[in-house]
Amino acid sequence: MLADLPERYRIIRNIVGDPLATMPTLSTHPPPFKPTGRYTEDRKLIIDKAHLGNFLWPAERDLMHQFMCLHQDGFAWHDSERGHFREDYFPPVEMPTVPHKPWIVRNLPIPPGIFDQVCKEIQRKIDAGIYEPSNSSY
Repeated sequence: MLADLPERYRIIRNIVGDPLATMPTLSTHPPPFKPTGRYTEDRKLIIDKAHLGNFLWPAERDLMHQFMCLHQDGFAWHDSERGHFREDYFPPVEMPTVPHKPWIVRNLPIPPGIFDQVCKEIQRKIDAGIYEPSNSSY
C-alpha cells in the first residue's frame, strides 16, 4: 500500500556552522610518538603489527600515529569506548508502520553448547548500549 510519508517521519538535518572548523591539522613533520589518552603504546603496537613490512614509509607511519593521537576519541578499542553520532547532526530515525496485527514466529532455539556464550555476548552488548530495552511486539 503506497502512502505519503507523514511530516513527523521526515529527517531534517540542521547543521549550524562548519563542523570541521575545529578539526586539528596534521604536521608535515610529525613529532615522535608519545602515548596520548586512549592511544597507548600497546595500541600503537597493534596498529604497527597490522601494517608490517613496507606497506608504509616511516614518515607515513609517524603521520598515521599523529593522526591516531589527535583523533583518539574517534576510535573504540573496547565496547565501553563506543560512542554515537551527535543527535543534532544525525537525529534518531523513527520507522513509520501501518496499523496491523503483529505476526508470531517461534524463536530459533540457541544450541545448549553455546547458550552461556550467547547470553554473555548479549549482556556485553546491553552493557555497551548497543542493545536497548524494548517492549515491542517484534
